[in-house]
Amino acid sequence: MNPLRRPPATRRVIAHGMLTMGLTGSFLTGLIGHHRVRRFGGRFLATVVAGDSLDCTARVRTVRRTGYDVELELELQTTRGDQTVVFAREAVAVRTIEEAG
Repeated sequence: MNPLRRPPATRRVIAHGMLTMGLTGSFLTGLIGHHRVRRFGGRFLATVVAGDSLDCTARVRTVRRTGYDVELELELQTTRGDQTVVFAREAVAVRTIEEAG
């Protein structure tokens, strides 16, 4: 049964997937800065309902030098309180050699 078709007495408020993606993107830009994000995408894997707590994590998958820049490929994952992955995919960010140290 589609959860949106349940009788109103049992229906829970479902957060739109773009809210989950936006929160994950906010985590990413807070971590590395919005001006460094080159690509950000994801896949919605589970439903988020009102009251769920979400945790975001990022892991560096690869580091490549491209001229004067360092390109970081990040693996992103957002989970809800019961450790169910609700959003995941990758992002690519670029830093200059001077910033990367």
